[in-house]
Amino acid sequence: MQLARDSFSLALAMLFATRLDTRASRELDDMQLARAAAAGEDGAGARRVLAERLLDRVRTTVYYLAGPDRDRDDLVQSAMLAILRAVGSFRGEAKLETWADRITVRVARKQLAQRSQRESQVARAHDVTALSASRASEPDAAERRNVLRAELARALQRIPDKRRSVVVLACVYQYKLAEIAELTETPLNTVRERLRVGRQELRQLISKSRALAEWAEEL
Repeated sequence: MQLARDSFSLALAMLFATRLDTRASRELDDMQLARAAAAGEDGAGARRVLAERLLDRVRTTVYYLAGPDRDRDDLVQSAMLAILRAVGSFRGEAKLETWADRITVRVARKQLAQRSQRESQVARAHDVTALSASRASEPDAAERRNVLRAELARALQRIPDKRRSVVVLACVYQYKLAEIAELTETPLNTVRERLRVGRQELRQLISKSRALAEWAEEL
């Protein structure tokens, strides 16, 4: 299966698409919200607003970085705690979501690096069984989308961590190369090469998955 570069990007964007509500809590701008959330006991309400605003985004990022990992919820919790603890350091130089993405990627990559190969294999095998069971009945559009996203998440796990992070940031959140370089603290040329190779790997993995290949052919 061959997809033109633009078509491939569009296809991934469609499948990666999330229902992240970045309009939530806009009654406070980023700096006001961060300062309020950092205000000790008096900032409890603001911290709750901050968590509600960022939680879906953190979950999505962790989902595509960690895949069908049984400890995914722990990764989300660790990332959210790290964000809340660091909120006092937010300076408004980037959007609050961008600042949170940087922390989420750093926390997730650190914890995933500590996970043993054996544990990741067991987690993937467990999820494959669940996926097979979900296919026993004819899925509706929403169910099929969930199946495809799970399949894509598994495909991403076969891409080395450093390239996977770049692919996720580029395809899920549409970050530009310079922004990814800043987020991951990586030289721009290195990011460019990781994205090039990572996209090639993902294309190959999609072509080897019957479900994803059929989906791509329908576009």
